[in-house]
Amino acid sequence: MFGRILRPLITFLFVSALTGVLVMSVSAESDTDFAVEGGWFYPQSGPGDGTGFAVTDANDIPFFTNFQALGGVPTLGYPISRRFEYKGFTNQAFQEAILQWQPDSNSINFLNVYDELSGLGKDPELEASKLTPPSRDWSGDIGLEWRRSSFAIWRSWMRTRRSKPTSSPILIG
Repeated sequence: MFGRILRPLITFLFVSALTGVLVMSVSAESDTDFAVEGGWFYPQSGPGDGTGFAVTDANDIPFFTNFQALGGVPTLGYPISRRFEYKGFTNQAFQEAILQWQPDSNSINFLNVYDELSGLGKDPELEASKLTPPSRDWSGDIGLEWRRSSFAIWRSWMRTRRSKPTSSPILIG
């Protein structure tokens, strides 16, 4: 069931971003963005007819506030979707990331697209096309404080690097 929902969603978002099909029905006179109630409207990622996507703080979900705090367009790119529900959470996709509202912690987090794709068995494709190594089983890190967990990741990465020499040494002279 997980793959049946996520695969079409990710495909839809990417195709929508490329074709501009998923557009908000707000019209603008030009390609410049402008203020809307509780946020900002960006026609730049629409099909060029003045339609695009808004990022707002509507319904007490502070997407726009967090979008700005994270660096806005220079960091996350333009919005490429409206808000959408995925796995029970409200999300909004941008050119560089997907933001996800976590109501339990009253915070906005990044949706880890690589973990979602890995869960769909897409590791071989990611490694071949994006040079993204396969995900590992991180279940042993559950409950660890951040420092111990990040050290364990670094140590695991170093072991992997030592076991796979990237090239032979070059002798000069």
